[in-house]
Amino acid sequence: EARQVLLQLRSPLRLVHVGRELSRLLLTPFIATSLRRLSSFTAYYGTSCNRDQIRSLILLSDEFSMERVAAQTDLCGTQRGLRGAYRLSGPCSRLMPWLSLAGFLQIGKGNSYGMGSFTLSALLDTDR
Repeated sequence: EARQVLLQLRSPLRLVHVGRELSRLLLTPFIATSLRRLSSFTAYYGTSCNRDQIRSLILLSDEFSMERVAAQTDLCGTQRGLRGAYRLSGPCSRLMPWLSLAGFLQIGKGNSYGMGSFTLSALLDTDR
């Protein structure tokens, strides 16, 4: 079971939490936004989504710790949003499939314009 993953923000991520755009990555809003995006897709294009399962997955964010491992700068300085790479430690095997799919769909403001792309990769003990 993977206990750590590397989260890499591939394009600027603009997350709004409590009415304000975040200036740093907060794990619970990131996970909640990712899972809401997936549940919206299932509601629009599928049949339904298990809301209790989504709630329990969001609660898992309390069991994670996060460390920024790399900053990424915007060369032209014109795009707002969060960037960089983060090490997430916790019960990754339960969340990783969901978050990987959300990374494919992209999240946050401007996702239809290519913003909010991210990837996850499992870290081995030797990657620490």
